[in-house]
Amino acid sequence: MENLFSFKDEELFFHHSLDPVPQPSAFVAHTHDMFELYYCISGSGVFHVEGNAYPLRAGMLMLMRPTESHYTEIDPAHPYHRMALHFRQELLPSDSSDLLLRPFLLREDGQYNAYLPQNFADDTYRRLLHNMVRPTEHVRMQILINLAPLLFEVERAAVARIQDAAAVPTTAIYRIIRYINEHLFEELTLDAVCDRFFISRSQLCRSFKHATGSTVWKYVQTKRLIAAKEQIGHGASATDAAAACGFRDYSAFYRAYQKAFGTPPIRTKNAPQ
Repeated sequence: MENLFSFKDEELFFHHSLDPVPQPSAFVAHTHDMFELYYCISGSGVFHVEGNAYPLRAGMLMLMRPTESHYTEIDPAHPYHRMALHFRQELLPSDSSDLLLRPFLLREDGQYNAYLPQNFADDTYRRLLHNMVRPTEHVRMQILINLAPLLFEVERAAVARIQDAAAVPTTAIYRIIRYINEHLFEELTLDAVCDRFFISRSQLCRSFKHATGSTVWKYVQTKRLIAAKEQIGHGASATDAAAACGFRDYSAFYRAYQKAFGTPPIRTKNAPQ
């Protein structure tokens, strides 16, 4: 992979990358605790989000909110060129963050993730993305001054698109994933899910892996860990957060949390009390 541009700190991560010969094994399912804007410049394949599949298109913009599981099923026969911007809500102006994040938040997981060039009034969204990678000594500032207007362009496109769209069709595996998310912090077993949706265990595991790039248990555990991390960040104790997010064994939670985040589940000094 050629890293054409990158910037990273605690609140912001941006990369502009090109794979002349992409290796499918390098693109694994992942879930994170930041908002993401992904921009496809070129490539062939399918972008999977929470059981829904979006064919890659040049100029396509993808939106993922925290905990939305996603991965790229890439075709190695074509170069893969893209940008990805991860950011935290705290970076946005407090009086406009609710408006700018509506396209991320006011929808179900895996729905209305993709925006094509025809969904936008003009080419402004692309210019704003490319402005972020112009040479400058003030990289972080350059990204930030283009982020809010970019999100505003997305919000305008989202209003028009959702108003005009018919009901989004759903697949069987999408309905299963939605059910798991609705009951994420409850006692979940493969057998119970299979019984509810009249599907065999092997078929469930196979379909789930293709749709999300993950096993059912890893998917559930990752989402629970991110939710617990958020609660701890807002002042909850580790034991309360673990219990609230579906972990019945605190020692197992502790080990999984430390492995996932590289730090034990403790409140930060600036967490609200």
